[in-house]
Amino acid sequence: MAILWICRLSPKEYALAGRHVEVPRPDCSGCGVPMTFEGSYPRSVRVFPEVWRIQIRRAVCPRCGVGHALLPDFVTAKRLDHVEVIGAALAVAATNITAGLAACGVPAATQRSWCRRFAGRAEELGAGFVALATTY
Repeated sequence: MAILWICRLSPKEYALAGRHVEVPRPDCSGCGVPMTFEGSYPRSVRVFPEVWRIQIRRAVCPRCGVGHALLPDFVTAKRLDHVEVIGAALAVAATNITAGLAACGVPAATQRSWCRRFAGRAEELGAGFVALATTY
């Protein structure tokens, strides 16, 4: 599982900080106990045309043993590209303007894969947005 946290750094700043990025310590979503940091792993994030190598911290609950990757909010799970690039490419696809792809710097095949993934999860995402809207 992954926990997103609000990161005020750009991908470049995050990468240059290396292991010195201050990551907030979350509470376990299952039992509410403060989690402990337990290592990290390297990961890449692409902001066209650059690719930055960043460290992702891990946290584990000392009570129930559940572990999570602590992802800065500019990355998505299992995707190389920056969230703003993905969002821009999906917006271009939604308007059916293929000329805008070059402006995003996204290869057409990459954009198609994002659209397939997004379409496959549209119902689940929609339900999540409705739940958020009715909560507040």
